[in-house]
Amino acid sequence: MRKMLLFIGVLLCFVQAKAQTISDVQAVQEGKTIKVTYVLSGLKSGQTADVYLYYSFNKGTTWIGPAQKVSGNVGKGIRNNGSKSIVWNVLDERESFVGNDIIFEMRALVSDVRSGSAASPVKDNQEDDDIFYTGVGYIANNQAKGFNLILGRQFIGADFGFFVTNPSGINISFLLMPNNFPASFDIGFGYYKRNKVSLDSKTDPEASFGSLGMTWFIRPSSSNKFVFWVQARYNILKMTTIYDTYSTPEDIGVTPFHFGIGIGAKTFRK
Repeated sequence: MRKMLLFIGVLLCFVQAKAQTISDVQAVQEGKTIKVTYVLSGLKSGQTADVYLYYSFNKGTTWIGPAQKVSGNVGKGIRNNGSKSIVWNVLDERESFVGNDIIFEMRALVSDVRSGSAASPVKDNQEDDDIFYTGVGYIANNQAKGFNLILGRQFIGADFGFFVTNPSGINISFLLMPNNFPASFDIGFGYYKRNKVSLDSKTDPEASFGSLGMTWFIRPSSSNKFVFWVQARYNILKMTTIYDTYSTPEDIGVTPFHFGIGIGAKTFRK
């Protein structure tokens, strides 16, 4: 007896290659068929796209396709930008379609109708791309103010923060960025140093700390590589040296929170 997956989760959402984009890919089961919807953009006048559906049972390690028993906006000569849909009669093609690691991939080859020339294939699967984050921002709390630099690749990044006022200091955090999730989870450490508060002061007050936080990345549109971010971090603990000379940030008048905003780019490379 033929079997079919009762629920399909699709983790694909956006990839851009050159000027053409396949985005907003979604798949749902409708009876004994699977309906896949997507948005095609970036086609110029006189261009068409050859669109094909591929699938994987192991989260993209190997791919099968293109799917054959399909109808709708699929195959050669797909015209015009906008929302498209495909219906796949999967059980006419396979005896069964069951698995926990099933994902889909859309592939498109863009052609110029007038010249017959073809551009590079457009794919919608982020897992096949190198994803880079870069950008600069402004960070501040009640007294310390400065700037930060974010660098990242794929699922991990780093945030280098520099406070240039009094107190001055640094905050270095590692960013864990789950794929297709708009925020990162940040863990790091920091250090503040305040200038002498009086001529009688023997030392400059210092404070060191660990921190936890999140950074939210906001893209204005799916076709825009620029991203904005908003971040919040909280000093979770005091770190000391062997001589225990450091105090907590609160001891030198600095609140345990600091916040930031910034602008950068999220780019994809094949």
